[in-house]
Amino acid sequence: MFDVYPDVLKMLKIKETNFIYRMWAGWNRKLFAKAHRVYTIGDSLANLMAQYTPRKKITVIPLWTGLNNVHPVAKKDNPFIKEHQLQGKFIVQYSGNIGGTHNIEVLIEAARLLKEQKDILFLIIGRGLKVPLVNKLIEEYQLENCMVLPFQPDEVIRYSIAAADISVVLIEDKIADVSIPSKVYNIMAVGSGILSISPANSEINKLVQQFNIGANFQKEAIQQMAEYILKVKSTPALQQEYSINAVAASKNYTAANADKYLQVYLQETN
Repeated sequence: MFDVYPDVLKMLKIKETNFIYRMWAGWNRKLFAKAHRVYTIGDSLANLMAQYTPRKKITVIPLWTGLNNVHPVAKKDNPFIKEHQLQGKFIVQYSGNIGGTHNIEVLIEAARLLKEQKDILFLIIGRGLKVPLVNKLIEEYQLENCMVLPFQPDEVIRYSIAAADISVVLIEDKIADVSIPSKVYNIMAVGSGILSISPANSEINKLVQQFNIGANFQKEAIQQMAEYILKVKSTPALQQEYSINAVAASKNYTAANADKYLQVYLQETN
């Protein structure tokens, strides 16, 4: 289970008293009762699913990086840095979907606060409904410290995400406690520190705190985000600490996790 329905429908303001919601919840209980074992990807999801089946029946197996050959790449050796002439820049990067529920404008406001820091670049890579808004705000605020690029080809992605000194992760408030974008594992594998924008109870905040790989901020804390970016930029030892911790933590999220599904099943059937 990667998502828990009908609970996710609360994002659409559908209440638990709704007829469809109640029917779906009932179907879950019947379905899970027939399952030998239920798997999910995080503790919060498991706790949420426990309303439909006993918690002891649920096994948590984290996801893993979806890219091959992902590892840190020094800026001097990074072809993405060279192609876009990003040498000498401290890069704060968001890479991913820029949809209607993503608080990408928060990052633009942080860039606005740091517009006089000529060596800090806010790099936004992706596509979605809010791309026009991003471009509009950059033009309106006259932000020369921002660059917007489309999604990169598969063979380039491992270099583009490795170019970041700080990687930004955005989580929609309503699903923050049960969702971790899988790109986080790619970010960790390239040794980038994380600036997550999510509620304090989010899964991504728990991950960041557990492995000490960055910091989490609520979407209103724009000034604090700017101060954090300056702190990391001016403290190479802290940046290195985050990088080392991220790479080490990424070892917990490799494709070897796929084998655990079979291992758990065989342990219980033998």
